[in-house]
Amino acid sequence: MAEFSRLINQTPTDGTEYLKLTKAYNQFLYGALPERDFFFIARRLDYPITNEEGAELISGAYNGQDYIKVLPLDSEALTILKTRLKRQ
Repeated sequence: MAEFSRLINQTPTDGTEYLKLTKAYNQFLYGALPERDFFFIARRLDYPITNEEGAELISGAYNGQDYIKVLPLDSEALTILKTRLKRQ
């Protein structure tokens, strides 16, 4: 994640390289963890999500772990996420 961020921040935003990098970054981020779930979890925290926590969520999802238990969420948020996962 840090390397993607570094490359994206160093690349001019008006070129095709920037578009390729951001597309690859989004595919990496949300390939195993639905974007909707990532942002739901991030909003439910009492603080801004850190890069390390985001990496934990993503690596947990890629490794088949229960990513909804990676960060401290309230019981309501856990119930909402569990319901969403059952519907998928």
